[in-house]
Amino acid sequence: MKQPSPQNQIQQSPSYRLHQQRVHQALDMMHDELADDLHPQNIQRNLKQMIENSLHVLLVEDNHVHARFLRSSLDRCHMVEISEAINVQQAISYLIQAMSSENHQPDLLLLDMDLPDGSGLDIIQMARNTVTYKYTPIVVLSNTDDTHCIQACLDAGANAFMTKMLQPQQLDFAIAHTVGFWRHVQRAQM
Repeated sequence: MKQPSPQNQIQQSPSYRLHQQRVHQALDMMHDELADDLHPQNIQRNLKQMIENSLHVLLVEDNHVHARFLRSSLDRCHMVEISEAINVQQAISYLIQAMSSENHQPDLLLLDMDLPDGSGLDIIQMARNTVTYKYTPIVVLSNTDDTHCIQACLDAGANAFMTKMLQPQQLDFAIAHTVGFWRHVQRAQM
């Protein structure tokens, strides 16, 4: 009997199907709310809410070139506050300190997988085992497209996985859409 490809194995896993279901539900909500958001009476109200509710991103990246590129991509998304960490210890320390102040808790985690003092998986596991960050969106950015690594991230609780091997314009586009998507999810929860 022919073995399914690694990609098919991931797509058949329960965590992948649950992830896909959540994405489809969020996309359905986005579609329904977009028509309402674009109504002329709602545009000014929504702009005011976006200004008051900027998205706070914790970027965990040890490569200074990658961090600078990701920061510039996030800056082009507007209304994004960026906090940074360069290793697992700094990221976990930041998350623990931020728990005492709602204003500094990140709304989105962008994590590199390969960090000098450990793995992005350590951060994912800490976040998912903490009430404060249990449902905080986590996007993993990695130089690998290894299916086992992707599956491990999704199983640990990451919401998405993006490879850094994309062309700069593609990665820029992916980050802008990721931030837009999570910003919309954040607004829907208000």
